[in-house]
Amino acid sequence: MHSTKVLGLVLALVCASSVAYAGGGFTVSMIADSSTGDAAVLLDSSGNLQGWSIAVCHDGAAIGLNSVDDGSATASVGSGGGPPAFDAITTFPNGWTVGVVIDFLGCCTLAPGTSLELNVMNYDLSGLHSSDDGEICFCSDTLGSPAVSIVVVESGASIPPAGIDSCATFVHIPPPPQWFYSGSDEVVTGPDGASWNATVGFTILDDLDGDADTQGFSMGWSEAGGTAVTVSDPVPVGNLAGLNGGTGPSFFGTSNFGSDWTVGVVYNFLGGVFLQFPPAAGPAVTADYTGTIAGESIITISMDNTLGSPPVSNVIVVGGASFPVIEGSPGTISVIIFDPHGFIRGDCNDDGIVNIADAVWTLNELFLAGPASVCPDACDSNADGMVDATDASYTLNFRFLDGPPPSAPFPDCDADGGPDCDSSCP
Repeated sequence: MHSTKVLGLVLALVCASSVAYAGGGFTVSMIADSSTGDAAVLLDSSGNLQGWSIAVCHDGAAIGLNSVDDGSATASVGSGGGPPAFDAITTFPNGWTVGVVIDFLGCCTLAPGTSLELNVMNYDLSGLHSSDDGEICFCSDTLGSPAVSIVVVESGASIPPAGIDSCATFVHIPPPPQWFYSGSDEVVTGPDGASWNATVGFTILDDLDGDADTQGFSMGWSEAGGTAVTVSDPVPVGNLAGLNGGTGPSFFGTSNFGSDWTVGVVYNFLGGVFLQFPPAAGPAVTADYTGTIAGESIITISMDNTLGSPPVSNVIVVGGASFPVIEGSPGTISVIIFDPHGFIRGDCNDDGIVNIADAVWTLNELFLAGPASVCPDACDSNADGMVDATDASYTLNFRFLDGPPPSAPFPDCDADGGPDCDSSCP
C-alpha cells in the first residue's frame, strides 16, 4: 500500500475553519477550536468510498488527547444507518489512528459529499503557554506497528492524498479575568443595649495580574438580619474617590433599602478614565452600619444580585463589556458585649490618683518594657484615642506646669472603659 508522509491541515485558532489538501478524488481536512480543545477530521469526496485509514499526531509535551470518537458521518455509514463493520481507533501518547471498513460485503459505501465528519477529538490544552506550541498534524506512516497510512478505499483501490507536509497550532487563550467583591471584617463592642456603628469596606479584586483597565461597576450587598441594622448610603473611597481630579466618578448612583444597598458607577461619561484593582488596591466603597447591641452576634453582609427593580447585577465593566463578579468573602460585623469598668483618666497605674507616677508608668510601658496598664483608656491622658509619649507630657504639664487637667472621667470614676479595661475603679 502506497502512503505519503503527511496530509494537509489547518486549525482554526478560536473560530472553526478549514483548509484542505487534495489527493486523488478526495480531500481531508481538520478543524479545531482553541477555546474548547475540540477538533474534527472532515472529508470531501467525489466517489463512493468503502473505507479509509487516518493518522493524527500531536505535540505530547504541550497538549494531551482526551478523547477521539466517530464523527457523524462514520457513526451512521454502516448497514441500517449504524456504525461501520470494522472501526478500530488506537491512541498513542502523541496521537491516534483509525482504520475503517464500512461493509465486508461491499454493500454499503460512503456517498460523495463535503465536510463529512469522520472523527471528533478533544484535547487537553492546559499545558499551552504560548502560541508556538500545541501542534496537531496529519501524519502518515508514523504511528502504529505497522505504521498506518492515510488513504481512502474506492473500488477496491487505496488512494493517498497529495504529499504535502502541514501542521497547525492550538493557541493558548488566557482565561478571562475573574472578578471578586469582598467585604471587610469589623468588630464593635459595648454593653448590652448600647448603640454601635461600624464602617465596612468593600474591595474589588482582579484575580489575574490586577492590570485590567476597568471603566465602571455595579454592586449590591444585603444584610440577613433585616431591620435590626440600618446602613447609610455607600460612598467612594481610595482611588475611586480620587478620579477626575479628585471629584470622584462621573456617576455614582446609590439605592438604599434599609439594611441593604446597591450602587452603579461610571468613572467618566466621555471615557478615557480607568481604574485597576490589584490585591493592594484597598476598598473602593465603604458603608456605615448602625444597630443596637442585643447580645453577642455576627452580622453578615453578603453580595446580592436581587436588589432593586430591575435587579442590580454585580458586574465589572472592561472594554465596554460587563463581566460577572464572584463573592470573594462577605463582610462581617462581630458584636461583642463587655462588662464596663469605670476609670479615672490619667490614672495609668490604677492607684486612684493622677500624679508623676502615672507619667513614669506610661514611659516605662512604652519604651522600657515596663508592665502594661490594666486600663489603656486611663493612660490616654489627652483623650486623643492613642497612648503615646504625649500622654506622659500632658500629665506632667497638668501636675507641674499649670496645664489643663485630663478630660472626663476626671477626677472621679464616671465613664465606661473599653473591653480591655480592667480598672479597679467601680
